[in-house]
Amino acid sequence: MSSSEPAFVKRLSAEVNVLAFGADPTGVADCTAAFNAAIAECKTRNYSTLYVPAGKYLFTTTDTIPWITPPPAAPPQSAWQMIDVSGLCIRGDGALRSTSQENVFVGTTLIFKIPPTGSPLVTRVGLILSNCTGIRFENITFHGGVEVAGVAPARSTRAIGVRIESPNYGSAGIQFQNCAFQYCDVAVQTGLTNKHSELALYDCSFQSCVVGFQSLNNQALVQKFIGCTGGGNGSEVESGDMDVMFDLEAGGNITVVGFGGGNMRTFVRVGPGGPNIGWNNFYNVRLEEQVPFSDLNRMKIYDAIDSASLDGGQRSAFHGFVIVRTLGAALNVARFNLFQGHEVYVWNIGRSSSHPIATPAAPLLRFPMPELAERGGIFRCYGSNVPFDSRLDRDDVPPGASYSFDDCNEQLVPYPDRSHPPLSAPNYLAVAESHCWSVQGLRDVAPATTSGGVVDDAAPSDSARFGVIRCNTPSNGSAALVSHTSAMRRGGGAWRFEAAARVTAVHDETLGSEFSVRLGFGDVPSGEPDNGAYCRFVDQGNDNQWEGVLRWFGATPVVVDTNVTKDQSWHTFEIEVNPAGTVAEFYIDGQHVGTATNSIAQSDPLGLMPLQIVRVAGESAKGAEIDFFKFSCRPTVPEPLYPQ
Repeated sequence: MSSSEPAFVKRLSAEVNVLAFGADPTGVADCTAAFNAAIAECKTRNYSTLYVPAGKYLFTTTDTIPWITPPPAAPPQSAWQMIDVSGLCIRGDGALRSTSQENVFVGTTLIFKIPPTGSPLVTRVGLILSNCTGIRFENITFHGGVEVAGVAPARSTRAIGVRIESPNYGSAGIQFQNCAFQYCDVAVQTGLTNKHSELALYDCSFQSCVVGFQSLNNQALVQKFIGCTGGGNGSEVESGDMDVMFDLEAGGNITVVGFGGGNMRTFVRVGPGGPNIGWNNFYNVRLEEQVPFSDLNRMKIYDAIDSASLDGGQRSAFHGFVIVRTLGAALNVARFNLFQGHEVYVWNIGRSSSHPIATPAAPLLRFPMPELAERGGIFRCYGSNVPFDSRLDRDDVPPGASYSFDDCNEQLVPYPDRSHPPLSAPNYLAVAESHCWSVQGLRDVAPATTSGGVVDDAAPSDSARFGVIRCNTPSNGSAALVSHTSAMRRGGGAWRFEAAARVTAVHDETLGSEFSVRLGFGDVPSGEPDNGAYCRFVDQGNDNQWEGVLRWFGATPVVVDTNVTKDQSWHTFEIEVNPAGTVAEFYIDGQHVGTATNSIAQSDPLGLMPLQIVRVAGESAKGAEIDFFKFSCRPTVPEPLYPQ
């Protein structure tokens, strides 16, 4: 290099070798002083690279961090300290990507053998970065303990691999590329102050660490994990498995793209968070459950540990998530556990029928019963094929919770809805849908009354309803919401009906009332349909139960007793008619209550009947209310229902 070259060229080509400062690459002598001296030299001479040749480097000596602001009550002890360092690359000769290759591994390993001290134990950290910016680590393995005779170190002896602190100003631009973390208490941890930003890990491995990444602050910005792997070694021994990959105890704002691994108890553990922490996003994650862990150790995807205020909380989105279970039966632990203030969105999760992500015994979603936290949360699932009975226990949804599932068709193609624009053949869908704010705002159906029947707006009966429509019969007669009686034909496609409704009054024997309520598909606005598939409430009949009815040509209907008692509560109703039009499945309040089969002429038309009440005897007014309805059809013959 000529002396005429500018200073920045000299700096960028300069390199400090840690061996020059007495570092022992054999793993015998303590290298703490040598590494700290090498860092001091880099700062003094403004060098750009610290080179750590292949070998094992042992760290046993620790010191308290010289905090610039008042230190915490029990400041952590660390071996290798980097304080106020900027623009430095620490480069090794290779990272260990698999514990099975340790005997043949040639690369750079930093071993933090820091003995436990104090009561309670003082936090022990292998490398601490304090007020550092623009630091990059390449091709290095961070080892949190020492194996003895091939046995992994006990958890109580492990150190935190790397901790990032910002006691004065923010630590930013910290990167790890092709690095591995083994047998650490926590592989990478961000400290308590809310000043961290631009942490990035590329192609890194988290192997048999108790925790992979842990955030102790709630306003860290832009934390990225690209192409990383992590998990345990497939052993139920405590030293070999992983508790949590991402522990967002206080906050997150992390983005994970392309993650693989397995044998961990929890993928992401989430605390209450704080204001303005942004989203946690996870893209294309594939994990394996190879060990039949106990009931408490079934792998959780999202585990909330506390509730949060409405202006804080954690918001997370999962785009493509598969868990391959190779051994053991499903256990009674949900994949997603939410508390109030947590909001989770899921797309395309558990698409493999051979490896279901949830089962009836171990559902996808649960709102657990906490001791201190508030039950609740928001969960939305799009484009996934989780079976209906494997989603959640609908009888155990607290008032502070809400959820939705937008299903796929048989080819696992999402239905068009608010989140999926209309598609051309063969993935098309016809939908008639309405929230019943007012009679004037209805679409696709209209009121139909006889003998004084009334269809009008009504005040909601509880705070969970936002405007309802009432069909009322002050005298004998009928009131209904219906389409044209020939609005649809059976066969040629699958039909589905959904609604939320209630009956406002049940039988009063002293007044001799007699009435019926129906909702679903039917061709008679003011009485029993000749053709239809519908749910029916008959006052004075059917042992006080709702019924599922399938009827054609006015013949004797196929009636299913649902065992759902008649009352004045709100219920959700769902009816699915198969593409051939021969089988109807009935659901009430999310539970499958029966199947009806009948021989159907596919050419016969019928109409949409969201709600109908018919009164034939009695003195008191009878009515029913509806809050929401949706009819949908997916024809089997391609038609350009939606332009491309």
